[in-house]
Amino acid sequence: KTQADISVELKDVVIDDLHTIDTVAVRIGKEKRFDVLRFAPIESHIKVRGHRIEVEETEIQSNALHAFVEGPIDKNSPENLWISIPIRNLKKPDLETIPEKTGYAGSGRKVFLQWMSGNGENDGKMKVRLRKKKFFQERFRTKEFRAYKKEIRRERRRLRQEKRG
Repeated sequence: KTQADISVELKDVVIDDLHTIDTVAVRIGKEKRFDVLRFAPIESHIKVRGHRIEVEETEIQSNALHAFVEGPIDKNSPENLWISIPIRNLKKPDLETIPEKTGYAGSGRKVFLQWMSGNGENDGKMKVRLRKKKFFQERFRTKEFRAYKKEIRRERRRLRQEKRG
């Protein structure tokens, strides 16, 4: 019966030599990239409703990786936690500096990881998605998907025009 609204703001976060991250870095062949992680300020809002934890869209920007996290963690729901990873992460980053936060629309194209958290055989597994349509389908908001895509495109155009001049 827990009910909580949690606002989190983390500043000057540095992760050095964390076993879990080191294991993943070895697996993907990027040990040097994930050796010391320095993060831009992370701001998030989390809602706890009983056994359900809902994470609002949170931008995570570090010297090694840029990602967005949103969605619920709940074994009794068909909804899942989504991690949006901009394709720009494939470029070799400057490991000494933390890039500026760009926002969701400004980060460009993304690949989506859907973290499954159900009671079935897929519990704890990740699925790769190329678009976010399934995110809206899980929430029975399929009609909003087109409007969402239009809004993101509009915001990207606005950001490009600002950048030009």
